[in-house]
Amino acid sequence: MSNATQFLFTDATGKDIAAGIHAIASALGAEAKLSFKRLQQIIRAGEIDNYMAIGDEIEVEKETGLSISVHTTGSLTATITEATWNQHVEHLHHGVYEFTYDGYEWNNNELGEGLDLAFYGINVSGTAAEGDVIAVTVATTTLVFQYVAKDKVTLRNPTLTHSAVFQLKNIYANRQFAAAEAIIYASAAMPAGTYHFNLYKPGNIYYLNAALHNKDVQFTTTVDIPAGGQLVLTTGSFKDSTSVSALKLTSYSSRTSTTALESNIACSEGTSGTDLGNANTAANNTKINSTDRCVYGSNNWKQSNLRCWLNTNAGASSWWSPQGPFSRPTGSGITDPSCMYGIEKDFLDVLQEVATPTTQNWFDGGTTVTTYDKFFIPSNSQVYFTASGAEGDNWDYYKDFSDLSSPGTGADSNRIKTGGSNWWWTRTPSSGSSHVECLVSTGGSWNNNNANNTSGGVAPACCIA
Repeated sequence: MSNATQFLFTDATGKDIAAGIHAIASALGAEAKLSFKRLQQIIRAGEIDNYMAIGDEIEVEKETGLSISVHTTGSLTATITEATWNQHVEHLHHGVYEFTYDGYEWNNNELGEGLDLAFYGINVSGTAAEGDVIAVTVATTTLVFQYVAKDKVTLRNPTLTHSAVFQLKNIYANRQFAAAEAIIYASAAMPAGTYHFNLYKPGNIYYLNAALHNKDVQFTTTVDIPAGGQLVLTTGSFKDSTSVSALKLTSYSSRTSTTALESNIACSEGTSGTDLGNANTAANNTKINSTDRCVYGSNNWKQSNLRCWLNTNAGASSWWSPQGPFSRPTGSGITDPSCMYGIEKDFLDVLQEVATPTTQNWFDGGTTVTTYDKFFIPSNSQVYFTASGAEGDNWDYYKDFSDLSSPGTGADSNRIKTGGSNWWWTRTPSSGSSHVECLVSTGGSWNNNNANNTSGGVAPACCIA
C-alpha cells in the first residue's frame, strides 16, 4: 500500500441531491482513496464534480499530543521537538511511530530507511546499539471539513483557475473575535508631560457613560512613552464610570509589552498640555481609539486576534502578534496553540491563500478591505445572509441547501453547527458600531455580539486549489 496521505469521502450531510455522486468517474480511473495532493490535481483540472458533491466531507488529522520513549540496551536517550515533528511528517496519524536502529542507520516502516532523526525533531544523546527502538507516540483529533463552494473565491495566485472551499462541519473552538484594546497609541514619541483628549460621543458610540460625554480628559506622565507605545485604561470604565477622576491610565513601551512604564496615571477634567484630539473619531483612529473597543474589542477582521490565530502556525503562547495600533497581548485563549498548529503537513501544503474582502464599519472608514488568508471565517454573503456582493459570492452549500427561497437573515437549518456554544462568528462587522460582530445564531439566523465575547464559535474555512 502506498504511504501517500489518504482520506475517505463520506456523505453525512443528509442532502439527497448529493447522494449519487460518490462513485468516481471511470474515465478518470477508479480510486477509492486519494491523497490530498491528488485531490489538488483534480481540483486544478476542473474535475472535482466527478469526485465530490457539495456537502461531502474529508477528514484531516491534527496533532494534540506528542511523547517519546527509548528502548535501548545501551545509554541512548532522546527528546522530541513538537514543531519540527509536525513540520516534517507528511501524514500524521494517531498511534506510535517506531524508529529502529539496525546497527548502521535508523529506519521506520512509514517514513523510510536511513533517516536523519534530527530532521523529524528527534534529538538523541548517547550511543545507539543494534535493535534500539525510539517510539514516538502521537495523539490526534480528526477535523471533518465539508466541501462548500466551487470556484467561488478569488485566489492570491492568479495562475490558478479552479478552487474548492472546505469549511469545518462543526464548531472547532469558542474564541473571542478580538480582545479589549488600548485607548491611545503613540504614533510619535510622547515625552513626559501633560496631555489631554476629548471623549467625543457620536451617535454610533454605545458604551460611553452619559456622565463622560464630550468631557476633556487631562493627565500627566512622568515617564517618556516611546513611539509605538500605548496608554491603556486600567482603572475605571468608559461604560460605568460617572466621572473623569475615576479613570486611571497605564503606559507601555510597545504593543507587545506587559511591563508598565507607569501605572495609575490620574485623570482629571481639563485642557492643559498637548491636545491629542478626539476619541471615537474615524479621522483620528490611528492615534485614539473608540471607547467601545476599549471595553468590548474591535470588529475589524484585518486586525482581529481571531484572524491572527487562524493564520499563524505556532505553538502555545507564540501565535499572537499585534495586528493594529491598539492591539494588546491579552484576551481569552492567547496562551493556546494556534488553529493551524499540528494540522497534518500534507493538507496544509495544498491550501492556497484566498482573498477575503470585508466591508469595514464606520470607525474604520466604511470601505471594503481585502486580506489574504489560508484559514478564514465566511462573510455574511457567503453564508447566504445577503446576496452575493462586495464580501464574496454565496457559497454553494448555503445557497443550494437553504430552507430559504432567497438570501435572508431568518432561521436556516443549513447554517446550524454543533459544538461549543452552537453559535458562530462571521467576519462581517456590524457596520453601525466599532465593536459588534455578526454571527450565525444557534437556530441558523443572523445575530451579532460584542467582539470580546468568549462564547463565539469558530468554524474556519480553507481552500484547495
